[in-house]
Amino acid sequence: MTLFLSGGGSGEDSRELDKEFIKKIGKTKPVLYIPLARESPYEPCLEWIKSNFKIFQFNKFEIVKGLHELKNKKINDYSGIYIGGGNTYKLLKDLKVSGFLKVLTKYVNSGGIVYGGSAGAIIFGREILTANDSNEVKITDFKGLNKVGQFSIYCHYSNNEKKKVEKYVQKNEIPVIALPEKTGMIIDKDKVKIVGMESAYIFDGKNWTELFPNNKFNLT
Repeated sequence: MTLFLSGGGSGEDSRELDKEFIKKIGKTKPVLYIPLARESPYEPCLEWIKSNFKIFQFNKFEIVKGLHELKNKKINDYSGIYIGGGNTYKLLKDLKVSGFLKVLTKYVNSGGIVYGGSAGAIIFGREILTANDSNEVKITDFKGLNKVGQFSIYCHYSNNEKKKVEKYVQKNEIPVIALPEKTGMIIDKDKVKIVGMESAYIFDGKNWTELFPNNKFNLT
């Protein structure tokens, strides 16, 4: 399992994380791009991601335009999966309804490579109530894929949201890894490396721990 989780900034903000993703997957097979956290049309999303990765001479992205397409994808045809940002609740619901959440879980467990940005990162935590989105799809099960140890993921973090994170942790008794927009992390099995231009933070209910770029730690 290798996860690349981004705080949700622009292509320039995630440049270092993007570079590591391309190095990991190689350039022979396409990447499956899942933009379902957003509403269609999805063509602008495809142009956006291609423009972000143009600097790495990579444009082999195959986009999913709806649940019907997601059901028919053969996961081994791709070098990796990229899950974009948007509404986290919609994303989790669509992955469940399509049956792809089980496919994704199996793929990750068997050593697959996945990049998640914003909503696409949050779903890999313990649960998704860290998302600053409205639950318009009215899901009631907020459990994530639980691939980041004991943590939930908070994206788009800034210092003025410190109280919000503290409130979440105290209410749910789940520690948080908070990622600013210019920061991401790479999870390889249980080893984590912080990548980007700003620090990430862990709040465990008592203490804040600053994680500087290039800091490494174990989830277990």
